Amino acid sequence: MQKNIDVIKFDNVFMKFNNHTVLKSISFDVQTNSIIGLLGRSGAGKTTMINILTGRYKPSQGKVTVLGRNVLNSSENAKDMGVLFDDLGLFDRLSVYDNLYIYSKIFKLPKSYIDEALGIVGLEGEKKKKVLQLSKGMKQRLALARTFISKPKLIVLDEPTSGLDPVNANKIHKILLEFKARGTTVFLSTHNMEEATKLCDSIYIIHDGEIIEQGTVNEICKKYDSSKTIIVTTKDGEVLEYQRGKKNNEALLNLISEDYFQSIRTSEPNLEKVFIMKTGEGFYDES
Repeated sequence: MQKNIDVIKFDNVFMKFNNHTVLKSISFDVQTNSIIGLLGRSGAGKTTMINILTGRYKPSQGKVTVLGRNVLNSSENAKDMGVLFDDLGLFDRLSVYDNLYIYSKIFKLPKSYIDEALGIVGLEGEKKKKVLQLSKGMKQRLALARTFISKPKLIVLDEPTSGLDPVNANKIHKILLEFKARGTTVFLSTHNMEEATKLCDSIYIIHDGEIIEQGTVNEICKKYDSSKTIIVTTKDGEVLEYQRGKKNNEALLNLISEDYFQSIRTSEPNLEKVFIMKTGEGFYDES
């Protein structure tokens, strides 16, 4: 792939259903080898964006490309883009191995790709087990193996850990980071702010069909830090606040050198608070 070609590019995309505008002037581009998070409340337009990105919907206006190719007219995208929706699309009565074997035949892949994909998701010991015998977390991992079997340059995921317990969600996170380490770009929608903070190199917050914020989690949280203070909790339980700046550096250094503090943190909100502030329509709590 040429370095100057974006993995994903939305160019002034609008989407209307009858007289209702669902997406408004969506424009952004995604570079290679990164994990991108799409955040938004239910009905904000996330699923519509993913349906357009995967070629299910044709936008009312604008253009979307994957690896420089229009998503609507390129059969090459099928191999270069792995997709996982809520409906996992697994064959329950077939074995774990046979589920991937079907896809290997479709893409004319060597059988070694099956073992490699199962190894990445930790299911190499479950080859002969039927899918209907798997737990929900194992089914999710098998579906991820299927998205990766063709070694795509892009994987698109809609709520990949929805309904999973923290242990299984953490397993999925490790798999996505492994995909990234292997050079795959991951584009995912999520309601989980902790997940987005942990995984994503950059995020887009969508509200009422428009992207209202974008950047790294750190950049966005710092942007909404209005008080710009450093908060110190001492070993006695006292909470001290210092305005950031040179004049308070000495006091902070004294606390550190005397080992008098229990914790030190900055005042910027976490991603969840920023999300509520921007999309909660008045329900943001400063506490």
